[in-house]
Amino acid sequence: FGSGPNLGVPPSPEYSYIIFVSPVGNYFPGGKLTPINLRVSKHHQRAAERGCGHVKAFGNYAPCFKELAQAKKDGFHEVIYVDTVHNKYVEETGASNVFCVSKDGVVKTPQLGTILAGVTRQSVIEISRLKGWKVEEGRVSVDDFMNASEAFATGTGASITPIGRFVDGEHER
Repeated sequence: FGSGPNLGVPPSPEYSYIIFVSPVGNYFPGGKLTPINLRVSKHHQRAAERGCGHVKAFGNYAPCFKELAQAKKDGFHEVIYVDTVHNKYVEETGASNVFCVSKDGVVKTPQLGTILAGVTRQSVIEISRLKGWKVEEGRVSVDDFMNASEAFATGTGASITPIGRFVDGEHER
C-alpha cells in the first residue's frame, strides 16, 4: 500500500509491503468434501471485460459483499457471477474459480480475462490434462453447469469443493 507523506491521486513516493499469516479453518462450513450451494447472480456483476477482475485486489471483492450476505441469508454458500456482455456465461464466485464436467467427460472452466488466475485452478487443469482428460478453457454457460454431471469450485481457501446445488432463478441442478 502507498505509505508516503502525500494524500491524493498521484502515485505514492513509497510503499509498504505487508504479509499477514494466520491459521484458518475450512473456507466453507462442513469441511472440504461437503457440497456447497451456489446462486447465480444476473443482476449484479463482479467484473467487466477490460476491467481489473483478473487482479487480486480488495476492490474486486468488496462489490460482492452485499450480494453474498443476501445469498447466505437465503441458504447459499456463495454467489456465482456471469459475464457483463451476454449475462449468461459463468465467470467465478466471489472467492473461487469454478469448473464443470459435461456428461461426455469434458472438464470445462471459464477462460481468463475477467477472472483471477488461481494456482489451484491451474493445477486442476494441468493434472486433468496429464490424466488424459479433455479440458476446455472458454465460455462456459449457465446451461453447461445446469446440464453437467458434476461441478466444483477451486481456490486457495476453498481447495477443491464440490458444488451440490446450482440455482439460476427458477432452475436448479
